[in-house]
Amino acid sequence: MKMISFRYFGAVLILFAGLSACDEVVIEPFEEVESAYSIYGAMELDSTLNYVRIKDTQSPLLADLEEIRDFTVTFENLDAGTSTQLSDTVVFFNNNPTLNFIINEVLTPRTNYRLTVEGQEGDVSTTRAKTPGVSTISLTPAVTETCLDDILIEFDNVADDEFIRFELGVQYGGSFFFGEVKSVRQLQKVEGSNKLAVVLNIKNMLVDVFPPVAEATVNVPPRFWNPTVNCNQLDNGVMRIRYTHFGPEWEVIRENTLALDVLESGDVENGLGFFGAKNTKQILFTTNGVPNNN
Repeated sequence: MKMISFRYFGAVLILFAGLSACDEVVIEPFEEVESAYSIYGAMELDSTLNYVRIKDTQSPLLADLEEIRDFTVTFENLDAGTSTQLSDTVVFFNNNPTLNFIINEVLTPRTNYRLTVEGQEGDVSTTRAKTPGVSTISLTPAVTETCLDDILIEFDNVADDEFIRFELGVQYGGSFFFGEVKSVRQLQKVEGSNKLAVVLNIKNMLVDVFPPVAEATVNVPPRFWNPTVNCNQLDNGVMRIRYTHFGPEWEVIRENTLALDVLESGDVENGLGFFGAKNTKQILFTTNGVPNNN
């Protein structure tokens, strides 16, 4: 795998060297002769507007708008057989223009989509994404008695090549705090079906939101860690579980949350980047273990 981050670091060094040497700065493109375009798009299933950032890997970093617009982008619903040419919007980063292409349509669950970038000289990059399914959720119990209790969340439509990640959100000191839930007590997939059951513990989730100081974890197994903000210190007992249901393309982040920092983490033919779809929702539940301070 090519380490594109090293190339980017090298380009930054060239930039600083050029600035110190003269007023006119010309930055050469990445040394990426095997790729035509970089593509990044993280589509949200329920959003009517999604954006895909696209760049010609052979163009200079400081190219003007006419140079970076020298290609067309087509978005296809492969299951329905429809095709749309996307328009762009310009976003500036440090005064450098970047193109975000607009997907202005409602996505449908468990549907195959394809994005194609084609330049005027015939260079083509293409990538596919499949949207995840949509589940009916059940949560048991809807109200817990203490912050030591478990809750059971059941999903009825999670395919084998999809997965779900959770965040817990609580209110403390007048503000909301979210943390990714890493302490899943039990996760069970019903064989031969799309049903998924997850058991989460409130105290363990609070550790993920308010982790203990490093000294408190030395020689102590994670199951015995305590949060720096206890349950009875929260503003109220209303808790939010935000879950993200990922499509199959997101397999690259199942084990490594930093994988998407690498431009080559996705499956782009003759290109770099990542293109995938996800579905983000929120579940509310209440625990009587927290005094209502509002």
